[in-house]
Amino acid sequence: MKHISTYLHHFWPFFMVLVCQSLSAMQQDSTKESIRLLAAIVAGDEYAVRRLLSDGADANAVITCHGKTTSALYHAAQERHLNIVQLLLGRNANPNTDDAQGVTPLMLAAKPIDETEGSVHAVKRLTAEQPRIIAALLEHGAKPELQNGESTQAADYALVGTRSKQLFEAKAEKK
Repeated sequence: MKHISTYLHHFWPFFMVLVCQSLSAMQQDSTKESIRLLAAIVAGDEYAVRRLLSDGADANAVITCHGKTTSALYHAAQERHLNIVQLLLGRNANPNTDDAQGVTPLMLAAKPIDETEGSVHAVKRLTAEQPRIIAALLEHGAKPELQNGESTQAADYALVGTRSKQLFEAKAEKK
């Protein structure tokens, strides 16, 4: 039997979208369009993201919830949806937009994957996509030297000796 935290991990983003949807009516910088885009990104619905962008949604959309402002690309990197990251970058999403703590999409993509989250299949998929997301962000101008509020850079998030760390360092050196 799965631990309850596994279920919470999977359903928490959807719950937060619902909470944020009601809060955003009070916040001028969060539009219904950006909330729909966020929901599609969190769900990993590439088709819906593509449709929303075609209908005029901003690839640099931000949403503010509980005082935390994040971007569409931030959530795509956090959820490690490679195709959505590439789609947003192809629509000129800014890879260096950070949250209030200074965390960028590159930092999120470089974070180690928690093997307790999800099935073995999901962890393998995330592990395979992680270096490709890092590469896509770097190729589109993500700045590895940026630091968050704790003076941590994206490379500090990467695991020592992993493919993502090696790829990250190789791509960063080319810049």
